[in-house]
Amino acid sequence: MPTGPRVLIGITGRLASGKGRMTSEILKRYDADYVKFSDSLRHVLDAYSIPQSRDNIDSLSTFLRKTYGEDVLARAVEKKALISNREIVIIDGVRRKVDFERLGMHRHFVLVYIDVKPEIRYARSKSRNENVGDADLTYEEFLSRDSGEPQQQIESLKSVAHYVIENNSSIEEFDRQIDDVLKKALM
Repeated sequence: MPTGPRVLIGITGRLASGKGRMTSEILKRYDADYVKFSDSLRHVLDAYSIPQSRDNIDSLSTFLRKTYGEDVLARAVEKKALISNREIVIIDGVRRKVDFERLGMHRHFVLVYIDVKPEIRYARSKSRNENVGDADLTYEEFLSRDSGEPQQQIESLKSVAHYVIENNSSIEEFDRQIDDVLKKALM
C-alpha cells in the first residue's frame, strides 16, 4: 500500500508563465509524479472529438464546476496526487482559491506562483502553440483571453502562495529561483 507523497508542489501562474518549464525541471531532478488540472478536461474533449482550444477547456471547466461544485477539479487532482507512491507530486495548474483551500489542507502542500510580464507571456504563448489557435492570436486577443475569469482567479493566488518566482529574465535566473524554492520546500 503506497504511503502517499511527502510533498505536494502546486504550481500556478497566468498563461505562458513558465509552469511547464518548472515542472520539467523538477521531473528531471527528482523522481516526482505529475498531475495537471487540465488533463482530465483534455481527455473528455478528446473522447468527444472536440478540439482542445482554450475556450473549450474553459467551457467544460465552468460546466463541471457549476454542476458538481467549485472544487470538483481540485478533488480529482487531489485524489490522483494522494495515491502516488512518489515522494514529490507536482500539481500544475492551480487556478482558484477553492483549489488552494482544498489542497492546502495537506500539511506538506506548497504553492508556487510564477509571475511574468504580459508581453513576455504573449511571445511564449505564440511560440509554443499549446492550444488550437494560440499561434494566431494578436496581442490584444491574448490580453482579452488573459483577462477572463479563470485568469483573474489565478492572480488572487499570488497573495496566498508560499513562494513567488519572477520569470522575466533569463532561463538561468528562472532555474536558480526554482532551485531556491525546491531547497526550501523539500527541507
